[in-house]
Amino acid sequence: MRLSAVRAAIIARLESTALDTKAGPGDKPKVNRAARAGQAMPGRRPQVQLISCGRDSTNTCDAHRARYQIVIPYEPSPDIDDRIAADAERHHDPLWTLHEVEADILEVQVGDVFVESNDVSIAARRDVDVIYRRDQLAR
Repeated sequence: MRLSAVRAAIIARLESTALDTKAGPGDKPKVNRAARAGQAMPGRRPQVQLISCGRDSTNTCDAHRARYQIVIPYEPSPDIDDRIAADAERHHDPLWTLHEVEADILEVQVGDVFVESNDVSIAARRDVDVIYRRDQLAR
């Protein structure tokens, strides 16, 4: 497995999550694959950003680790705290069980959700640490 496949697996789990509230009947979870922090981000579309990666010395010789940060922007609303909390609960289990559906993912740690806000935006952030079995690279 390569890091791009780890990220794709995280995205697939986020997009398969059934959320409690929807903006309309066609509202389905969709990850924003293009934007990075500081760019315009549509509301409630998560981003999956690589924070760090490296070899994992506590496991097998082909084990590597990566930390991804999931950032979900929200538009202000009267029920924003409940929406963030419900989304966080819904996303937790699919991320936590990632190793059960991906054979090359050895371990997953799902971090707490932290909320940042200013006058115009609100974002929920969560780190996901993954230990995975890396494929042999061509030499």
